Amino acid sequence: NIIGEPGTIQDITEWDRAERALRESEARFRSFMEHAPFGMLVKDLDSRYLTVNRGIEEMWGRSADEILGHRPSELSKDNDVAIVEAMDRQVALTGQAATQEIRLDGRDGRWTYSVKFPIKDSSGRTVAIGGIFIDISDRKKTELALQESEARFRSFMEHAPLELLVKDLDGRFLMVSRAVEKIWHRKAEDLLGRRTCDITDSPGVTAVEEMDREVVETGRTVAREVHFPDWQEDWA
Repeated sequence: NIIGEPGTIQDITEWDRAERALRESEARFRSFMEHAPFGMLVKDLDSRYLTVNRGIEEMWGRSADEILGHRPSELSKDNDVAIVEAMDRQVALTGQAATQEIRLDGRDGRWTYSVKFPIKDSSGRTVAIGGIFIDISDRKKTELALQESEARFRSFMEHAPLELLVKDLDGRFLMVSRAVEKIWHRKAEDLLGRRTCDITDSPGVTAVEEMDREVVETGRTVAREVHFPDWQEDWA
């Protein structure tokens, strides 16, 4: 007759607690990745995608299943891919974060601010690459529009047949037309950053600087005749 069976009893409370904590940590990470308002990824050191969120799926126009396990160069032959993989290599080699603005050629010309950073183990060895992609297309459109506007304004100033200038609130020249260079007998670089009184001691200086102060203080247009005896053209 069997009257007993050998066995052991082991307290697994701590193990169970640790397992639950691990599951909760992983769930928080997945939720963070899923709901982040920008693209997030994890790659191996060969630039293969290990984890991606919705932002990366939208950027590629592909599902996670189509992305994972592939390098960017296996998903596209656009020029921006080479930049992305070069950043990955830099991070893997140096163990330092890298940032760059990248125009996504094949994705409607969108711009992204890319941040790549090393993921390290407890010994400090880089074992993976983390990445964040933030869409900055609207900002870049504004910047490009501003650049175009400034270029048009510079061209206008450059070719205007009149004496045109822009000063800061302290009366220092910020921009001048060629006609101003001609009457001062100086190049623009000799005028910019200087006040009228730094360039000449002509009696007309006082009137000009009084006009500058009046414009700043009142916000109104001021117009009057000013005499510069030392100019070839006597009136400004």
